[in-house]
Amino acid sequence: MFTISIMDKSKKSVRTYEHINKITYSDLIDEVVVENDAILTYNFPIDFDLHLYSNTGNYVISCDVIGTLEIQKES
Repeated sequence: MFTISIMDKSKKSVRTYEHINKITYSDLIDEVVVENDAILTYNFPIDFDLHLYSNTGNYVISCDVIGTLEIQKES
């Protein structure tokens, strides 16, 4: 699982999402699904909404607010 930190475009706030095991987004043609260890090395676009999933919740992050994306593997 992974901890995802997203700094908004204004660089004023960071939101952290823990225990993420799947991230999806739609690239206008297909829905892209990235799971498990592939999350750590995948080059995520920040111009599409990202959907983050964990065993305890799911989150939609609008591309309008994504400034930077940081991914860390949890121990």
